[in-house]
Amino acid sequence: MTLDAPGPLTAARLASYVNRGNGTTWMEPKHYMQQFHPRYNKSVGKDWATADGEFDRKRDYTANPECPTMTGWRLKSYRDARQAVWERNPYYWCADPDGRQLPNIDTLTIAVVDDPEVGRLQIQEGSLNYVHGPFAGLTLADISGFKQTENRSGVEVLLWDGGSGTGSMFYFNYDHKDPRMRALVREPKFRQALSHAVDRDEVQKQVYFKTGEPTTGTMSPKAIECQVNDEGRKVYREWRDSYVTYDPARAKALLDEIGVVDKDGDGRREMPDGSPLKIRLDYPAETTEDHLQKKCRTAAGRATC
Repeated sequence: MTLDAPGPLTAARLASYVNRGNGTTWMEPKHYMQQFHPRYNKSVGKDWATADGEFDRKRDYTANPECPTMTGWRLKSYRDARQAVWERNPYYWCADPDGRQLPNIDTLTIAVVDDPEVGRLQIQEGSLNYVHGPFAGLTLADISGFKQTENRSGVEVLLWDGGSGTGSMFYFNYDHKDPRMRALVREPKFRQALSHAVDRDEVQKQVYFKTGEPTTGTMSPKAIECQVNDEGRKVYREWRDSYVTYDPARAKALLDEIGVVDKDGDGRREMPDGSPLKIRLDYPAETTEDHLQKKCRTAAGRATC
């Protein structure tokens, strides 16, 4: 890797993908994957790099049992949209305090349930041994129902800090194909204005039931880099609190400064050149309801929901 500037955390970043239990998605086992790459195999088809090409299919250790992985379990069998069976990875490098190799469970059988309502019913009927909320379409709104059926289902409802640096979030496309929108997105005051136009306290109350803390989106507050010393904790707080306050007047002033104003008197703000300003949000089809809930309140101009 060649970097344009010093990157002292690079080694730790590379290691953390395995050290913290996540599967790697941006580096691959070369000894296995090179057979599907044209640099090493001239017979590879021209569509090798497409979304459904052979390279992407073979690198997916969650669907391809042949793909090597350093995670605690490795895929044994996979039936699309039905079931995945995982077995202990004999090459997993972690051990418990007594020196016994982890993980402790030999086999995991994961059932695929397309309908979230069916999944909720299976939980309440005690058909499942373990469910991890974010990966099962569950939200804080489901807690009450699960608590009421604990005795019948035998499933204990546990709440713990997920450790994430943010909840719902979206990213602007800095390489938007429209040069006018691209220039606007790259203008810091535009992004700052939209941040100040979000009433995070209201979102925290309505969607997250007063859990968590308002943030503009950061690393986890428990991240090693943010807890190493007082300076790290100070930097985290600065990131968390940057442009986080709900300040309609400040939001409007920032938009005014960059020429995003109502030019035709229709109550909506336009692009600096007077053309319509439209922001399109794209989200996955399986996005859960807590990420889709919206409250039509904005300081940046009239909103339509």
